[in-house]
Amino acid sequence: MAKKSFLDFVKIPKNLTRHSDVMFAVAAVLVIMMLIIPMPTMLLDLLLIIDIVLSLLILLMVLNIKSSREFSVFPSLLLFMTAFRLALNVSSTRLILTQGTGFKSKIIVSFAEFVVSGNIVVGIIIFIILIIVQFVVITKGATRVAEVAARFALDSMPSKMMAVESELQAGAITDKEAEDKRKAIREESDFYGTMDGASKFVQGDVIASLIITVLNILGGLVIGMAMRGESLQEASQAYLRFTIGDGLVTQIPSFFMSFATGLLVTRSSSEDDLSSQVTTQIFSSPKNLYIGAGFSFLLMFLPGFPKVMLFIISALLGLAGYVLQKQQKELGGVSEQEADIQSQSGKTPLDVINLLKIEPIELSIGTMLIPLVDETEGGDLLNRVTHIRRELALDMGIIVPPVRITDNTTIEPEEYTISVNGTEMTKSFVRGNMLLALNQKNEPLPIENVEQTREPAFGLPAYWINVENRDIAERAGFMIFAPTAVVATHLTETIRKYANLLLGREEVQKILNMLKETHPALVNEVLMSSNDHGGESPLGYVQKVMQNLLQEGVSVRNTVTILEAIADTIKVMRSDQASELVRTRLAPQISQQVSGSDRVIHVIMLSQGLQEEMANALSDGSDMQTGVTLALGYEALQKLVKKLRDSVSVVNEKGYEPVFFVSPLIRKVLQQLVMKNVGKYNVIATTEVASGYKVESIVVIQP
Repeated sequence: MAKKSFLDFVKIPKNLTRHSDVMFAVAAVLVIMMLIIPMPTMLLDLLLIIDIVLSLLILLMVLNIKSSREFSVFPSLLLFMTAFRLALNVSSTRLILTQGTGFKSKIIVSFAEFVVSGNIVVGIIIFIILIIVQFVVITKGATRVAEVAARFALDSMPSKMMAVESELQAGAITDKEAEDKRKAIREESDFYGTMDGASKFVQGDVIASLIITVLNILGGLVIGMAMRGESLQEASQAYLRFTIGDGLVTQIPSFFMSFATGLLVTRSSSEDDLSSQVTTQIFSSPKNLYIGAGFSFLLMFLPGFPKVMLFIISALLGLAGYVLQKQQKELGGVSEQEADIQSQSGKTPLDVINLLKIEPIELSIGTMLIPLVDETEGGDLLNRVTHIRRELALDMGIIVPPVRITDNTTIEPEEYTISVNGTEMTKSFVRGNMLLALNQKNEPLPIENVEQTREPAFGLPAYWINVENRDIAERAGFMIFAPTAVVATHLTETIRKYANLLLGREEVQKILNMLKETHPALVNEVLMSSNDHGGESPLGYVQKVMQNLLQEGVSVRNTVTILEAIADTIKVMRSDQASELVRTRLAPQISQQVSGSDRVIHVIMLSQGLQEEMANALSDGSDMQTGVTLALGYEALQKLVKKLRDSVSVVNEKGYEPVFFVSPLIRKVLQQLVMKNVGKYNVIATTEVASGYKVESIVVIQP
């Protein structure tokens, strides 16, 4: 609920509250006019009182706020109050110099007579002391703190923004909460940045007040003696007295504002106001109060010290410590001695639950890549990650978990790492302030002194170029990618490669729950079935089949077809055998995936003799974990691997994506052999080519 002021309870005409912006504009114009137009002493007294009261209210407001963001208008208010006070200084100076001994301001005269007891020397000393305290101590310190706070607020803003996005991606907060946190971070950064400049107003105000006072004294003496014929004593008594009174009157609200500025820039966000924090943090330890009482008691025995006063202070501190200790015991608190004993003996248990949590996907970036995440600096990596999750959900058919993005000081400033289930899967780098130029034809770049590299996702040769060379590279036929696009592409391909590791039983259960709304009978049939060929649970069986498909880059989005095939196989086959049958049912999808736009599949074929040789070497494992393996000798296996690699090179040179085409009997073992020794290429069976697709052989591998 928004805080209310007393104005909310006062009946003010709606026209006034509705046009408050006009009223503030008029007030600003009046402050400027005060510098030019003379005003009567009665009005000057009223405005001086208003200045003192407003400054006091601002100071009290600073004492009671819990966070600097609650008083975000303070920098603008500080400028307005400074201009208002300087305008009063100019107006009072004009009246003192023009009226001379007939000056009738009650406020200024009262300060000159009452506060300094009519002694001009005392008044001058007090005025100088106020100037020194305000300028040397408070203003100097507040200005320095404001500079440091502004620098740290701006430096920490990207990390804070990234932490919010990580919480949002992890589902710990809602979109509304994330937006509120972003707004709070921006407001804090803007506030301290503005306070860095606004603190200079206080510093200039003190200097201006000192100069105005000196000019007022010198001008008064000149006018009094040269123009009015007054003696030195008369002029000094009049102008010195009024000037010192004027200086003291204006220095009090100035001191209030300087004090408020110092308090505000040194505040840290808390649930309590300043007074509660002070009393809680200083007077919360009985031991400290007892030590203070003992120290005060010892001072009584020093010669010349006021014994009665020290005894009273010692007794009060001891009584406060006793009462506080008693209250802590009644509330069930642990004493400091007990806490020390527990910490030394290790009785206090360490909560390590949070340390056991592993993020499914984590992107760690170096310190120089933080701007790629910060939207305020033009970084769009977070938006790209959101797009990746949506794209992979549509393409692969799985719920991609939130990607946690963290800054990492242990890696190089421009490096990044991608981890899956807590294990680092890949590492690369990008130049945060440059562009990646890529040409699949491997032609040279017509730009001198560029950094050669390889695109991290596919390993293609590329160059890092400056932003101003973009047009030259594009005219040369190079594709240009921003650093965030490079990281996002690498992240996408890494998730595709290890998608099977991200599909756990919980994710499978969510897919089944969603499918149950439209196909309840199918889901129930699968989950109620039992597998007698390996003893796999229904949920684990479905998970294993889907993982096998994802491991080979086959989307599991067509869950109905997959589950119907599983329903036919779960009672009679192991999950690895069922995966092959599912692939046959997904023939249209697989054919579309490996064919071109002309519906032609260009393949690498194995001769009939080689396929028969491999089929004769198949060995069926004795358990569900082993499955079917290829039992070839070492030399024969190495010879086959070399032929596979050579065929891939030939197909790549002709501009086609390598696809191996064999009988269903050996498809699985060949796929395992290719993935382990050649690369992640598609291996399809003859039964996986759908109607309407044509197969053309590019290479035939002979025995």
